[in-house]
Amino acid sequence: MGANMKTRLDKAICPWWNGPCLFEVLDAIEVPPRDPNGPLR
Repeated sequence: MGANMKTRLDKAICPWWNGPCLFEVLDAIEVPPRDPNGPLR
């Protein structure tokens, strides 16, 4: 898998980046509640 996707990068590899990896960002997204009986669109 690509760099900084599943696990954070080591500071020795990329010292300027101190943010989360891609999967951490995706897991942190809050999905708004939806009405299962509501319209599709």
